[in-house]
Amino acid sequence: MTFELKELSTLKKEFNDAVDVLLKRDKKIKKIEDLSNPRKYELQYLTAILSRLEEQVSERTIKPQVAALTFYGAMQTVMRDIENKRGMLDSSGLLSDSLANIIGINAEVRAENKPDLYQTSKFYTALNEFLKQIFINNDSRKGFKKEHILHAIPTNHLNELIETSYLLSKNAEKAIVDSLAATGQSIVVFEKPTPPSVEEKKETPVVEEQKTVFIGEYAASKKSPISATGRFGSWEDLTLALDDLIKDELADKNVSKINKLGLHRAAQLHFLNTIKAAVQATGINESEKLAVLAGAMHLVRKQIDDEYASAILTSTENSIIHKGLDKILGKKGEVDAQDIEALIFSTTQFMRFLSVEPKAEAKKSIRNKHIFSEIAGFDLKNTFTLCIDMIHDCRNVALHHVVEEFNKEGKIPEKAPKSYIASALSKFSFLAGKKDESSEEEDDELEHKSTDALTR
Repeated sequence: MTFELKELSTLKKEFNDAVDVLLKRDKKIKKIEDLSNPRKYELQYLTAILSRLEEQVSERTIKPQVAALTFYGAMQTVMRDIENKRGMLDSSGLLSDSLANIIGINAEVRAENKPDLYQTSKFYTALNEFLKQIFINNDSRKGFKKEHILHAIPTNHLNELIETSYLLSKNAEKAIVDSLAATGQSIVVFEKPTPPSVEEKKETPVVEEQKTVFIGEYAASKKSPISATGRFGSWEDLTLALDDLIKDELADKNVSKINKLGLHRAAQLHFLNTIKAAVQATGINESEKLAVLAGAMHLVRKQIDDEYASAILTSTENSIIHKGLDKILGKKGEVDAQDIEALIFSTTQFMRFLSVEPKAEAKKSIRNKHIFSEIAGFDLKNTFTLCIDMIHDCRNVALHHVVEEFNKEGKIPEKAPKSYIASALSKFSFLAGKKDESSEEEDDELEHKSTDALTR
């Protein structure tokens, strides 16, 4: 058997039943708002999300399967929030146990019937995409909406819940990377394969051919915004800047070619040149080409940051490459975290196309031969992991900025607007009637464009 995703209507009923049991445990408590914190906030978080998901399914602005995935992610986020707040000797508690039963991850469930790595990652991808609704125009740079769907929850506690969902997403993505085996048999080629003629077919013995993927077929599932790429000028400008930077490094080290540099630096520069050549061979537009190469530059700069962080007597000021990348990319603090995240994602999804084979028997794999294979000292898995870490860091930086600005303005809400939260809670009362839900065909993939590059 395998894990079976429940419909949103089923999740709602089971969640309602769990809330009823929780409230009946103390005869003095009649509604969620009477509970103590943090249990009150956690249930308000879940009820508000579930209510909005129902509305969106009804409005056909979200597919039923994506809505269900989102609520799975929300429940697991609350379970982790409970875990984060309980003492060493405390039990997980009734709510956490109930949510585990609903999700299907309690101790009685066999491992093969629990969500796998890819399904778990999709939970958090769907949730984090959904949570963008709390920002004006779904853009955290513009701040919180005045009365967003989670307005009932004090901002600092909401910040903790969102941070938790970001962290869970990061961990799930890393688990996928760790699971990848180099067993993929297909290869990416730079020249479009031509089918053999009838005569060639007759003359050529029948053998199993290695599957080839033409690089010109690459299409970005999500593109970086112009706010992220506008600073780089044209493709020619960016590639010339990279070429000049590499020449500066060679001159400084008094060597004639990249291979004569130290292993790590040589691997980084070969990586950038490889990305540049591969992007050039695609048919994507110039803006996205800029995004992929600039994202790769951000990765290399972060690698150099990490190298120098462990050195006591040196700093990145001593690195020609780091200083040059600062000039090209902009120093820390000069570029919005959201734009850096977009660039890193553009690079990640392109690297995935080049090196990761789509699922076979429910698992993805790394191609046993790919474009980065020949780079001495280059570690593909570590690079994917760094991408995931950087995206996570960018999300947290952006979230913290929004929360800080919100708190400065003194807008921390302590009570929910009666109009929304009252209607939300009423839908989940055990006395409330159940509304009919039409059955719709479930999709195998998320409707929205994922910001988690290895989920698909």
